Amino acid sequence: KNGDLCTTATEPFIVFTAGAMGAGKGHTINRLVELGYFPLLAFVSVDPDEIRRHFPEYHVYIEECPEQAGELTRKEAGFVAEILTAVAMEQKKNVMVDGSLRDSDWYQVYFQQLRETYPISKLAIIHVVAPKDTIFRRAEERGHRTGRIVPKATLIEAMEQVPKSVDILKHLVDVFVEINNPSDSDIQITSDKDMGWTNFRSIWMQTCAFVPKQSRMKKLTSMYF
Repeated sequence: KNGDLCTTATEPFIVFTAGAMGAGKGHTINRLVELGYFPLLAFVSVDPDEIRRHFPEYHVYIEECPEQAGELTRKEAGFVAEILTAVAMEQKKNVMVDGSLRDSDWYQVYFQQLRETYPISKLAIIHVVAPKDTIFRRAEERGHRTGRIVPKATLIEAMEQVPKSVDILKHLVDVFVEINNPSDSDIQITSDKDMGWTNFRSIWMQTCAFVPKQSRMKKLTSMYF
């Protein structure tokens, strides 16, 4: 199903997901994989939410102040995510960073640092959107499932800030795609009506610097599927 995977790419991708909690970023990426549109196995996944679950204090916060658990571990989880991203990029790996991209000022600086440190890499944003009512419902369901409660006011603020931030950041990356993830139909590209799923899939074609099980260095154009 996933074909040949490169150990390194000549132009690695750093893909950032964007969208408010409840937009369904994880579901959207998994759906892209199911449909054969995105080669997730070729990426190192960096997820601050997964990182914070390993902090011993996080479980205390979930019990005592679930509405603040995310904010109280935001800086630490973000710092570890930066370290993981840097280690992967030093090895020329593709990286998928999960997040909201809510803070455009911070990410403008971070994107510039990535450009300077890893000039051969390509930056991409996959912005996941969904109807407001759907976001509220999904966030509530996730809160019951994980114990982490996001206040409605925080969700509303994110739904207002994230699109504004993404409108700024999308001009700083090589690839930008917005995907709608409604509850009553399948995912659909909304940023470019001329971009079909075939074109989306072709974005992730890369030239591999090393092919597994080969005795010598060799370049190979592979779809990663």
